[in-house]
Amino acid sequence: MKKQGFTLIELLVVVAIIGVLAAILMVSFGYVRTRAKVSTTKSLLQSIAQALSNYMADENVPPAADGGSVQDMDKEFERKTDEVGVFKNNQALADALCLEAGEPGAGRNGPYFNLKGFYKLRNKSKAGVRVSGGQCRSAGNGKVEIVDAFRGGDKKVGQAIRYRSKWRLVNGQYQRSTLPVDYQLLSIGPDGQFNNGKGDDILWE
Repeated sequence: MKKQGFTLIELLVVVAIIGVLAAILMVSFGYVRTRAKVSTTKSLLQSIAQALSNYMADENVPPAADGGSVQDMDKEFERKTDEVGVFKNNQALADALCLEAGEPGAGRNGPYFNLKGFYKLRNKSKAGVRVSGGQCRSAGNGKVEIVDAFRGGDKKVGQAIRYRSKWRLVNGQYQRSTLPVDYQLLSIGPDGQFNNGKGDDILWE
């Protein structure tokens, strides 16, 4: 009577099939997770844009970092990666939209927009410090930055949202630049590289 069971070849075929299916599932899971982060980041940019509309209805101009030239603003916006340096216009955006009037560099999320966890503290000595939801904690002289849903250079928190406006603030006075729109918001996307608003960059204007 012939014994029932699997041959070695049959077992290897089954293992190979399971391996292929697992690889397909892993790729699909990674794609779905990335698309979810893209959707989350687009929603974040849309929320910031709505908050900016409300801010501009009150102030007539979008927020901007005080000092510096148009070239400085463009250089910050077009920085290749998120790994080094501060984003002063991003910090000015966070201060204007998310902090109550009169608060120092960090405090309660405030009048126009709630950061909902999309933020970090950054300074030279303590870069990329994550702060807990609902409150912004001071870290030395760190400033709050708004970040996207993708991990930045420190692999712990999101990448800084790029922001520039038609108006720049110089010694407390607003001056118009040649930007054709009131402002631009940009996430450099899953690859973590600035692509001039193309590729996987997510641009809102």
